Amino acid sequence: MEYVVGITLALLFCGATAGLGMDRERVFYPAVVMAVASYYVAFAVVDGRNGVMLSEVAIAAVFIAGAVAGFKYSPWIAVVALAGHGVMDGVHHHLVHNTGVPQVWPGFCMSFDVTAAALVAWVMLARARGKRARKSFGPGPNQSGAGLHRAAASTVRLQVWTLDGRSASIERIPLSPKTAALDSACQRGLSPSQTWRT
Repeated sequence: MEYVVGITLALLFCGATAGLGMDRERVFYPAVVMAVASYYVAFAVVDGRNGVMLSEVAIAAVFIAGAVAGFKYSPWIAVVALAGHGVMDGVHHHLVHNTGVPQVWPGFCMSFDVTAAALVAWVMLARARGKRARKSFGPGPNQSGAGLHRAAASTVRLQVWTLDGRSASIERIPLSPKTAALDSACQRGLSPSQTWRT
């Protein structure tokens, strides 16, 4: 039963946070890894032995270091740390004899961690594919050089994207020479998927 609950909770938690966009901040999943890593330390308090506490703190420190590296360098490190914690859950009883750990906890935590890591990896890959697809849509500024400094007859085609990746609107605006120069400067700060010349 603990496996079913762990998988279901991971799907609901990660699915809801991704669907609502709550996980778009870089710190979100590393913070989840830190929280997950701390539970065995809390169970060591229940156990009450210093040796168990030190062992659990040492294990948690490894995963917290992975979470920090995931925040500083690549979110993929946090995904690997989350999956690694799930693997550790499966062998935890061989590493530390912590009597404060509930009997169902290792199975629940293992199934949650591995499912969450798989779902987060899938979401990150899907978002990366969507971002690449949007970037490849149409010629970007400075790709062909054509029309970057045209005068009064210039027009801009503006593509606005919503957070879920759908195109929200397309608008054509005639430009005066002064507006064209200002627009050209603004384009340098925008990605090719947002603004390009026609």
